[in-house]
Amino acid sequence: EEVVNVEVGERVGVPRLYWSCGGCKFRRRGLENLCDNALFTEYSVDGGYAEYVIAGSSFTHPIPSVYEDEEEAPRSVAEL
Repeated sequence: EEVVNVEVGERVGVPRLYWSCGGCKFRRRGLENLCDNALFTEYSVDGGYAEYVIAGSSFTHPIPSVYEDEEEAPRSVAEL
């Protein structure tokens, strides 16, 4: 209900970086994966091979319709 940049039912990729604090020196330098408070999918929170996962919209990316799920999986993991 409160998400504005993703539509209900839209396919999105969820990279390994699930969340970061957003205010530390690493985030300001674009290195949020080094945040001391970062959470990672499969390590800190459930996800990965799950059929459904909850993820912050700012840590997702849309999956173009030209890609099948199997083609997209490596791209999401590599965070490209």
